[in-house]
Amino acid sequence: MTNEGLAWRGGTALDRPPSTLPFVLLDNPAPAVEAASLSLLLDRLDVLRDLAVETRRDLDVLRRESAQILRDLDAFAARAAPGPAAAVAPEAAAPAARLSVRLLGSFEVRCGGRVLNAWPSKKARLLFAYLAMEPGRLVPKDVLVELFWPGASPARGSNNLSIAVHQLRSALKEALPEGSHGVIVQQGLYGLEPEAAWVDVHEFQGRMAKARPGLEKGDRERVRACLMEALGLYRGDFMESDPYEEWTEEPRRSLGMLASRALAWLVEDAAGTADWPRVLDYAGRMLARDGCDEAGHRWAMMAHWRMGNRTKALQQYELCTSRLAAELGARPAEETYRLYLQVRMGEAS
Repeated sequence: MTNEGLAWRGGTALDRPPSTLPFVLLDNPAPAVEAASLSLLLDRLDVLRDLAVETRRDLDVLRRESAQILRDLDAFAARAAPGPAAAVAPEAAAPAARLSVRLLGSFEVRCGGRVLNAWPSKKARLLFAYLAMEPGRLVPKDVLVELFWPGASPARGSNNLSIAVHQLRSALKEALPEGSHGVIVQQGLYGLEPEAAWVDVHEFQGRMAKARPGLEKGDRERVRACLMEALGLYRGDFMESDPYEEWTEEPRRSLGMLASRALAWLVEDAAGTADWPRVLDYAGRMLARDGCDEAGHRWAMMAHWRMGNRTKALQQYELCTSRLAAELGARPAEETYRLYLQVRMGEAS
């Protein structure tokens, strides 16, 4: 039996109505088969029936993923919206951006291609990262003091913040145009000048937001372009270099969720056009984020198989099995096992 006989999408076999699924017997009648062979053949037909049902369900997957991305964007926007504890700096004739700030993956700041490593202190570096999450957002002094110097007296905390801001301004002075301080201090509110830096988190959010009209209108090309651009910015989880800072947990979770939804949409989209190399690439990224992601393992299995490498597809299943057992003490889901049977039967045919 060839791959074409078990087409994943748009192929001849699975396009037939359920009543004609036993096409192996109808199209290729055998004069006589042993009971064991007939039993095996009927088992295969049962698997094919199940796969046909699942394939029809796949027609709705992109629609569900699109709706979920929209819900995630709404939830993220609600959390990120300035509340009573934050303000937004007024737009002004600010200088062109001189700093390139990367918060996705390991923290990195560049100026003209040169990495800035001479941070005066860890607290100053983390303060800069916190303010850079949303350039132009103004945060009250007491919020910053409680976040970075918990337990300090108001006077001591205020002094520590003033020192850190002074250190930051000194460290950024050479990287910014004359007259720009980088860090805004305005009536007890602190922030990063809106035009002082290009920030990957801000750009990532912008690309995800640009996908919204396409998701709502079913414009797959626009969605695909926006999500691919967004994932191009996603080098890793938020502030990977500082995983134990409490304030990084929520943005890490929220941004990671958006990246996962984007991958889920793109891998479905690639499979829908039988672009199996792209499916394999996205599956690899899914597994890089979570080695126990069974959906990622299934997509990798399917991609290997459809590209003619059943051995790798079966090896992917073994990897999935070992990962789940070692990390979760679990076995593959029924859906994963059925795909494994499908690949194995294709190999034996």
